[in-house]
Amino acid sequence: MSIGFSKPEIKALRQIAMGESTLGELARHLKVTPGFIPRVLRGLEEKGLVDIRREGVKKIVRLSVASHAQNFKLLSDSRPAAKIEGW
Repeated sequence: MSIGFSKPEIKALRQIAMGESTLGELARHLKVTPGFIPRVLRGLEEKGLVDIRREGVKKIVRLSVASHAQNFKLLSDSRPAAKIEGW
């Protein structure tokens, strides 16, 4: 089975794998407008890789506890300098 990822999804996922992020933090990290982030997160949420919760007016994104999300974290942590979004 193959799951396709866009470059923004991979970049967002790597950032989220380092710890919880707000939508604004992700937008700054990816250097995109805040309005683009929900589209990126929707794809990751549909794939079961992230969980999103509301905390007051902020939305907090964290890596899902699903095994495939945790496996991505292990891969990302084992190759911190790798540009996996280009794989």
